[in-house]
Amino acid sequence: MPTIVWRVSRSIATWEDSDFADRVQVLRYQEADRGLWPILVDLAVLVSRQRGERFATRPVDALDNLAGRPIAIVAGEADRYIPSEQAQQIIAAAEAHGRATVWTLPGVGHIGAMDHAPAEYQRRMLAFFDGSLGGTGVASSG
Repeated sequence: MPTIVWRVSRSIATWEDSDFADRVQVLRYQEADRGLWPILVDLAVLVSRQRGERFATRPVDALDNLAGRPIAIVAGEADRYIPSEQAQQIIAAAEAHGRATVWTLPGVGHIGAMDHAPAEYQRRMLAFFDGSLGGTGVASSG
C-alpha cells in the first residue's frame, strides 16, 4: 500500500493509495476468503498484544492526528485484497476532517491506479502536494 507522507517537522499532507481502515477487519475478510475461521485472526491479534507487540489495527483512527491537514485517498473499486467498505470508511473519516481529495477508479484493483493511468496519477499527486505544500508542481523526469 503506497503511502506517502511529506514530513517537515510533522505530517502536513498524506497520500494514501489502496489503504485500509481496520487491519483486523481486512484480515478476517482475507482469511475467510481462504476458508479460515475469523476467530483465528482475533486470537492472533490477542496473542500479539499480550506479547507486547504493537499492532496498529485501525489506521482510520490515526486520521484524528491529521485533522485539518490535506489527505488524498486513491482507491480502486475492483480491489480484491481490501474490501470496498474499507476504502469507504477511510474516505468518510478523511472527509470528516474537511481536507480530503478522493480519486476512485472503477475496474481498477489493489494499488493499480499508477499502472492504470500513470500520467493522471502523477498529475494528481503533483497537484495535491503542490496545493498542500505550496510547491512548484514541476516533476523531474530523471
